[in-house]
Amino acid sequence: MEKRRMDEEVPMICAWWRGYGAPHQRPNGQKVLAHVYETRLKPTTPLEKGRRVRLIALFSAQLPAPIAPIEQYEPYEPHVYGEVIRILVLEAGWARATVINECSGN
Repeated sequence: MEKRRMDEEVPMICAWWRGYGAPHQRPNGQKVLAHVYETRLKPTTPLEKGRRVRLIALFSAQLPAPIAPIEQYEPYEPHVYGEVIRILVLEAGWARATVINECSGN
């Protein structure tokens, strides 16, 4: 994969928190539960393995409208920023991405 420019935009994913996933161990040895987010909204740019992304959590449970402003969903900062380490295609148009969170605020 080609090296990214430092000024290149980091893709943003807007998603709803759904709960906890499987426990795992961070590189520093800390044991944590995975956080699971789900979205029906496209990221700002296509996701790629090895690329860093930023997640914006959405509070409102409303279904996404085609051209609704993001403020409608009451966004908040969940402190999720990191590298996509896996993308699993589930079916046409749907995939599961695994992100290693590098943010120390979470």
